[in-house]
Amino acid sequence: MIALSSRQKRIIDLLSRQRNYVTAKWIADRLDLSEKTIYRELQAVEERLERERIGLKKQPGKGYMLELPAMPRNKGYQFEDPPEPSDQSTGARRIQILSELLSQAPKETSISRLAAAYYISNASIVNDLKFIEGMLEPFRLQLVRNQKGTHIRGAEEDIRKAFMHLVNELILTYPKESGCAEQNRIDRQTYRELVRQFEPGAVRFVQELLEKTEHDLSYPIGDPYYINILSHLLILIKRFEKGKLLTGKPDARQDSSLDENAFKIADSIIKHVEQYVGGSLPEEETYFIYQHLISSGAGISAYSPSATELIVRENPDIPRIAARLVACFSTLIQTGLTGDEQLRTGLIVHFKPMMNRLKYRISIKNPMLAEIKREFPAVFDITVMAMALMSAEWQGREVSEDELGYLTLYFQNSIEQQVKCKKVLLVCSSGIGTSHLLKTRILRTFPDWKIVDTVSSAKAAASWKDKADLIISTVKLRETDVPVILVSALFGEADVKLVTGRIVQEAIKGRQAGPGWSFLADVFDDADLFIAGQPRDQAVQHLWKRFKIRLNGPARLQDLNCLTLSSGDRFYLVPSGRIRQTRIGLVITTGGEGEIAALDWMIACPGEKELIWVFRQLSDWYHAQGFANRQGIIISSAQKRMVRGQLNLNKEEHHGYRPNSQ
Repeated sequence: MIALSSRQKRIIDLLSRQRNYVTAKWIADRLDLSEKTIYRELQAVEERLERERIGLKKQPGKGYMLELPAMPRNKGYQFEDPPEPSDQSTGARRIQILSELLSQAPKETSISRLAAAYYISNASIVNDLKFIEGMLEPFRLQLVRNQKGTHIRGAEEDIRKAFMHLVNELILTYPKESGCAEQNRIDRQTYRELVRQFEPGAVRFVQELLEKTEHDLSYPIGDPYYINILSHLLILIKRFEKGKLLTGKPDARQDSSLDENAFKIADSIIKHVEQYVGGSLPEEETYFIYQHLISSGAGISAYSPSATELIVRENPDIPRIAARLVACFSTLIQTGLTGDEQLRTGLIVHFKPMMNRLKYRISIKNPMLAEIKREFPAVFDITVMAMALMSAEWQGREVSEDELGYLTLYFQNSIEQQVKCKKVLLVCSSGIGTSHLLKTRILRTFPDWKIVDTVSSAKAAASWKDKADLIISTVKLRETDVPVILVSALFGEADVKLVTGRIVQEAIKGRQAGPGWSFLADVFDDADLFIAGQPRDQAVQHLWKRFKIRLNGPARLQDLNCLTLSSGDRFYLVPSGRIRQTRIGLVITTGGEGEIAALDWMIACPGEKELIWVFRQLSDWYHAQGFANRQGIIISSAQKRMVRGQLNLNKEEHHGYRPNSQ
């Protein structure tokens, strides 16, 4: 039997869904192929079609139509060709299986069929399905396995969101080619991945449709939101063509805050999709598209005063929430940012669609997230902590790391603006010419700075506390009462990054009283310190069993607010009111040769005041004293005292605020 190529299968699959004659040009447009290719491929498959008892009808001026066995045309015709051996990695195979299950849900498949398709054992497929089950949990979907087979069960809305998350993950997985051409709004690599998952013609149709939508809106949709809407529409088309759409919730009439203009645009989008697929879509599809539109910043064109005023009038809660976040962040770093109007405006504009994303459980992917965590770890972590102090505002909805990454950029910019005016002392021993070059390059990069003097390393030993905010030196100096930064005499790009990072770090360090975070010794007990070589989550569960004994009322680990820092370490926050005095536990999971792999902190505080204090101390240890603190911990299971010393937790005499003092 002649096996069909993937291109031939796509052509036949498309034809099998059409109730009337269609031309070669019509097929070519939808599959992004030439008319000559369509003619050639249809001629090549005629023999196979005859074997399958399928008639390929041809009529001049009208085109082609298939005569199929009795079956619903919108389900297409499936050829059972023997699968080709796969050399995919385990991860790639699991993603492909998940994609198949989501696209055809709730249709069943069998373990034996999957095993045959991927040339692996049934046991391997069972392990894959266990892994996929965990991937589905955040989307409120179930992987059902019974005698009939295996399928995904859940609401259409949740199936769509899981599929969209999968597509976005795949897009970010493939590295972008430098200098690659773009397909309208998306780069070549993103386009290739979309074509892998969907028909090329559908991708092009949705791109053209979104171009029209942006014209209707009078401004472009932001890039991360554009990919979201693009993916959603492609998934809608694919599931409709497979005949797998599930009807039901949601109902737009129950939304009291409905934006009529945005809903009209969403309705127009659905009408165009119906024309493309040649069928009627459920009414709730318009509301799905509406949710994505208003979660993408639609209605906000820029940081204009009129846009901000409109948001304030429509939803006075948004400026209040933005102001509270700025206040929480300022409290943690003990540096006032509340007067920064640009920060306030930026957060208000960002919060409007973000609150809609939280309301409708729409996630976005932040392509800069890894870079943000790497370049601005301190600001990212403090943003995480500030958002945790406002957890009640989110009504139990989780704010993703991708959202936190975008918020970090607003605060990073604000802090850099706060410290832009500096009095700087230059220390240079390489000659007058070098010192002039250094001075010129510094002032070119930081035009608001003032160079108070240029001195030798011998004179730098004197006190400059009242004359300079910062010492920039080309020779190594001892730390003084003024921060010292060692740079190259040429002051290149790496030096600029170093200087910027240090001054931001100094701003974050704030004006903490006393010797710093070693006050944590008062709330830290040896019994709550675990050093484990066992799996990380298992070690955390071990600490939690001991920790919850002293809490007021029942509590489950999964109910705690879990914060993930830029380092991958985690804070587990026990809700306020469960304990009378502040208490902290720590699990240190070790890696190879006793080096630290992860830190997981269990934090219980009576109220917000105590929690702010703990956040300040931990932030100081992670960042203000240098991130090398965490990386430098070398531990063994028999050295708890040494660990306490390295963490600066040994009890000493201190002055200042104590969280459990009377």
